[in-house]
Amino acid sequence: MMMNREALVSSAARLTPPSVEAVQEYAAHVPVLAALLDDAMLAHPNLEQLVGSGNMAMMQNNHRNHFRYMASVMAVYDPASFAETVVWVVRTYRAHGFSLAYWPVMLEQALQAMQRTLRPATAAQVAPFYEWLASQLEGIAHVAAAPTAWETASPMPPVCGEAS
Repeated sequence: MMMNREALVSSAARLTPPSVEAVQEYAAHVPVLAALLDDAMLAHPNLEQLVGSGNMAMMQNNHRNHFRYMASVMAVYDPASFAETVVWVVRTYRAHGFSLAYWPVMLEQALQAMQRTLRPATAAQVAPFYEWLASQLEGIAHVAAAPTAWETASPMPPVCGEAS
């Protein structure tokens, strides 16, 4: 069965947000997590195939934004917003030359950074969000590849006085 937005949101709705304390700890470590992820990804032997030529700075900016976003989404969890945002991210970064293969590598490295940085109890509460992203990547990519509503909308009618 092909994934659609509703199935993605339904799947995301099964995630349990971390405790307030875990989110606070995660948020406090965003700079360290992003730096560890940058280091790991910059050392990857196939980095250019993963992110595209000349996209190293964009990747590093994505890492900082990723951890900040995840802290905010886990603090006030809305499954529909989460699903829509990850679809947008995959669509946008793929348009800039990122390979779909980037995300499994990035997510695994992010998990490793969290395991090295966060208390085990905190990492255990946050990990399901990363595991969900990894397990749903194919469906996310499928939804991201579908035309958006505005891309399939009818053309606007002519403005009054214009020829049709």
